[in-house]
Amino acid sequence: MGALRSTTAADPEADSSGAGSSAEPMLTIIETGHPHVAGFKIDGKLEKSDVDLLVDHTKAKLQGMADAGDERGLRVYVEVVQFGGISLEGLVAEVKGIFPHLGDLKKKAVVSNLSWADTLTKLFQPIGKRWIEGRHFSPAEKADALAWAAE
Repeated sequence: MGALRSTTAADPEADSSGAGSSAEPMLTIIETGHPHVAGFKIDGKLEKSDVDLLVDHTKAKLQGMADAGDERGLRVYVEVVQFGGISLEGLVAEVKGIFPHLGDLKKKAVVSNLSWADTLTKLFQPIGKRWIEGRHFSPAEKADALAWAAE
């Protein structure tokens, strides 16, 4: 089983001088230890720069799998600390960036203590299972969530 390690990727459009936006990214990449599992942590409202990071990391994982001849399909592991929504620009970027790859996504494990996340996962299961199988886990079940996603 892979070990989880969080890393914050720098926003390539950010000004390193500190001028401009001082906001922390609301999405960070989690290194899952599995080449076929993309990991993310969400803590707040997602902006376009966060979604761009998500899309870029997802595409890089898919390309790495293609280069290796890995046809298992990409799995996604997401820890949600707090979800404050998504900006309109972020939503548009997500639809444009991820929609063409929905057929490549096979599973999504969501880890959170948010009761609505469990309800939403169950509500959309019949629709989502067409492309991606989703399951909700409590924070105490992080290891189980990663193991399930990696299967």
